[in-house]
Amino acid sequence: MSVMLGLNPAGAADYALKHLDWKRFPEFRDQRQALCDALVAAQVDYLHACGALDDTGDTGEGEYDEAAAAALKEKFCAALDNDLNTSLAVTALYDVLKYKTNDATKLAVIGDFDRVLSLSLIEKAAKKREELKKEQLSGGFTIISESGEADAEVEAKIQARQDAKKAKNYAEADRIRDELKAAGIEVTDIPHGAKWKRI
Repeated sequence: MSVMLGLNPAGAADYALKHLDWKRFPEFRDQRQALCDALVAAQVDYLHACGALDDTGDTGEGEYDEAAAAALKEKFCAALDNDLNTSLAVTALYDVLKYKTNDATKLAVIGDFDRVLSLSLIEKAAKKREELKKEQLSGGFTIISESGEADAEVEAKIQARQDAKKAKNYAEADRIRDELKAAGIEVTDIPHGAKWKRI
């Protein structure tokens, strides 16, 4: 489906959850669950990447944006008011990732939505953080996509950038960062890794 629509896997999942009439096609319930699971995994990755669960107890960068939170909550409530449409509600949860606001607001909104959906996102992010912490102790470098998509080429370039930084070849690291930026990829360094997104 993603090739047909010209979307990346996360975009295809987003499209499917929003536009397919799941009541008319009950035989696709397993696929719907897989899409929901993929979106939840993207949320967990984001919660870890935005620093929501760091050692300082910081809940993300920036002040809580009430207007952005209200807009996101309105969409979420509309989905639930539509015959308790949980697939649209999960999509509204995923839309929080793409919304143009700060990490503190995104984290607060995700926490509110999670109380309704009972997906245990905060706990899963904490568990993932512990796993990554163990990996980091062994010298690991973590690359996280904010949208949950996988792109081996982008991740290879980010790893090459990290290798150049580790070798103190900052000119090469800057060149790779500029190359990624020209390709529409924004890279943000995080403790023991990097997160990236398409811009």
